[in-house]
Amino acid sequence: MVIRMIKIGDLFHVKYGLNMELNKLKIKEEHGENTVNFVSRTSKNNGVSAIVEKVEGIEPLEAGLITVSGGGSVLETFVQPSPFYSGRDLYYLDPKKEMSIKEKIFYCMCIRANKYRYSYGRQANRTLRDIHVPNEIPEWVFSVNQPSYFTYKGNVLDKDISLNPHNWQEFDYTELFEVKKGKRVKITEIKDDNGKYNFVSAIDHNNGVSCKTNLEPLFPGNVISVNYDGNGVAEAYYQKEPFWALDSVNVLVPKFKLNQYIAMFLITLIRKEKYRFNYGRKWHKERMENSTIKLPVDKNGVPDWCFIEDYIKTLPYSNSL
Repeated sequence: MVIRMIKIGDLFHVKYGLNMELNKLKIKEEHGENTVNFVSRTSKNNGVSAIVEKVEGIEPLEAGLITVSGGGSVLETFVQPSPFYSGRDLYYLDPKKEMSIKEKIFYCMCIRANKYRYSYGRQANRTLRDIHVPNEIPEWVFSVNQPSYFTYKGNVLDKDISLNPHNWQEFDYTELFEVKKGKRVKITEIKDDNGKYNFVSAIDHNNGVSCKTNLEPLFPGNVISVNYDGNGVAEAYYQKEPFWALDSVNVLVPKFKLNQYIAMFLITLIRKEKYRFNYGRKWHKERMENSTIKLPVDKNGVPDWCFIEDYIKTLPYSNSL
């Protein structure tokens, strides 16, 4: 299939933002009747760096626009689910034709894919309109199970919890998990579009799920899968449902009560180990059994699972887990 490319400026109205200064605005701890998000050039939190009070006479930009950093974290691109003010060197894209949220998120991904062309010294202010993106949306974009983007309700817990790095200790993986290995089988032999179960292999996307199968699951749900081979060595995923795993995947079966919140904390730490491994130095089962992970502990020196769970519940989008 030949992919036709088109300039951003042909698909979107490219406009410079409001160019407001955060230090001149009144910052609020949470949203109220007269507040909006302040979007800056940050790469975090959907580009939102603060909640601010509305300024009389300055109308916020409308929800549904795409914001793009022209400088700073160049080409960080997000769909804004609510009205917002914007800082310096921030552009917004208004589609020239109607687009669904899935289409907009797809184009955010395409624009970010051009980040390697830019740096702090080479900004995208003049060239943003001329960046090429696909002219057509792939069919898979419309089949993705995307939660309602505009009904974000935030975090589960309204607390202020900070991580104290001085209160962490190292644990062997074998103290916390039974490390198991998947089983070799040809994907072409088990792929079934009408399959009931996930087939997990060593890929670096789609939560590790490469296809569906009707093979009876090798592993139960509520475990963590970790690639030790293939694309994305040390990519870790929380597997909620029973699944079959290829032999290029390690499966961490917990010796404690795991849930999705604790799993999100753990897989973030596991992925931090990526720099230690590569295609030539695999994180195979035996090597993982001799590895350690550092975790917050309670007064008894054991992992503080309650703290870990509560910390994740305070983060944005935690209510979507």
